[in-house]
Amino acid sequence: MATGQALYALKKVGLSNDDPSIQKAIHYLTSTQTEEGSWSVHGTKAKKKENIEETAVYWGTAWTTIGLLETLENSKP
Repeated sequence: MATGQALYALKKVGLSNDDPSIQKAIHYLTSTQTEEGSWSVHGTKAKKKENIEETAVYWGTAWTTIGLLETLENSKP
């Protein structure tokens, strides 16, 4: 979830897709997508770190999608 948020923020402040930070984020996000198309988010508390939090998966997938959408180049007709 944090990588998607960071990608979104970095694009909003003007970093180009060629920036190494943007490239690393894109690579990480595209390589961690599950077969069903979502991104798994594990719990953050010590006793829940091994569990995938269902609600967090929705948020993580949403932020990842938003971040990746920011990397699409605008093409004007």
